[in-house]
Amino acid sequence: MASFSKLLIAGTVLLSGGLSPLVMATEVAIAQTTIAQTDTRTQAQQLFDEGMQLFQQGTAESYQQAITKWEQALPLWRKLEDKAQEAFINLALGKWMVQQGVRS
Repeated sequence: MASFSKLLIAGTVLLSGGLSPLVMATEVAIAQTTIAQTDTRTQAQQLFDEGMQLFQQGTAESYQQAITKWEQALPLWRKLEDKAQEAFINLALGKWMVQQGVRS
């Protein structure tokens, strides 16, 4: 809905001669990128949260499911260049490895 509103306002400004078509195209591209990043962030956060819920269940099966969720979220955080979230997932994976006695 927000992007429709932006397009409506932008169209009104364009028709009134306020912005060039190039500026308008740039504004629309920026809005689309922002929406895509928000969708990616929402998806990454949802996967991470689901992984945490599974991890807290404490069963072997739920641990494996949590790892799968975190492994799905990790490339999304990398795409968003969110180093803090990427580190947090790596920390969670490390915690699981310590609990399991995994040595690399």
